[in-house]
Amino acid sequence: TKIAPNDELSMHVSYQVGDSVIFDSYAQNQGQPVPQMAMLPNKPGELTQGLFILQKGDSAIFQMDQQAYAAISGQPKQEWMKDTDMHVWKVKMVDVKSSKAIKAEMDKKQAEAKEAAKSQNANDVAAIEAFLKQTNVQDYKKTESGLFYVISKEGTGNNIAKGQDITVNYTGSLLNGKVFDSNVQAQFGHMEPLPLKVGVGQVIPGWD
Repeated sequence: TKIAPNDELSMHVSYQVGDSVIFDSYAQNQGQPVPQMAMLPNKPGELTQGLFILQKGDSAIFQMDQQAYAAISGQPKQEWMKDTDMHVWKVKMVDVKSSKAIKAEMDKKQAEAKEAAKSQNANDVAAIEAFLKQTNVQDYKKTESGLFYVISKEGTGNNIAKGQDITVNYTGSLLNGKVFDSNVQAQFGHMEPLPLKVGVGQVIPGWD
């Protein structure tokens, strides 16, 4: 199957100008092939144009003279180059993954991550409910998102809205009571109110 735009390529490449090797993936890339997304060329004659005639397992040599290279790449000739030098790319196409296969792979990973998150959420809820029962906390509330909360002291004014700037004092602890961060305990080294913009992901979702 020929290469198509947005396919994921894996290839060994050796590039030299005249008798000077500029890059060799066998020697300079820990012997590993180079990843490359198949992109349509911006100009006729670009190396990427040649890749579209290849398929997995093919080997090819592409070359162009100094004048053509300068015109296509827009790169001026370097001092050490000769006018007669050829730019030569030796390519071995190790693998080709179609854009369709890439999407299927991403969809599968997303589905697996969603299922893992669902399972983790169930475990988290069970742990929180067990903690609340163990500590005899009964006046808690739970939102549709799964957030458990207790208002220990009522404040005044309107509820905070998304996008508002606020400052908070906080202490974060694990269910076993171990404090992992706080801005009201001196041992954590930041005894000042924390400024936040609400609802834009500056803190973890449950807190936000």
